[in-house]
Amino acid sequence: MTENHEIEKYGVAQLAEHLRSKGHNVRVSDKKTYDLIVDNQYAEVKTKAHGWSKFDFISLTQNQHNELGKELKKIYVVLNAKNADKIEFWEIDAKDLIDSNYNTIIHYEWNKGQIAHLRKA
Repeated sequence: MTENHEIEKYGVAQLAEHLRSKGHNVRVSDKKTYDLIVDNQYAEVKTKAHGWSKFDFISLTQNQHNELGKELKKIYVVLNAKNADKIEFWEIDAKDLIDSNYNTIIHYEWNKGQIAHLRKA
């Protein structure tokens, strides 16, 4: 697994523990589109290794963006995931995120199986 994937897993686990300690009902999402269900609402978690001073951006998939304020109710941001003593948890309401400016970036990707036949020796 990549370091980023490990940081994401760690962030989700730490957030879930934090929310449970505050009395929230938290479970793993039953939909691949979202990370968690918090108090019976779908939530997406974005984890960053460092704090606000090195914060760059958060991104959502097209499906997640389409569901902001509908099925997707909360975005949680976990900062300082590489420093457990300084870890921070932010909650963003999906409706507030909809009203914020954002950039649309479209990219195309091919996985290993899709290009394996194109390799030249």
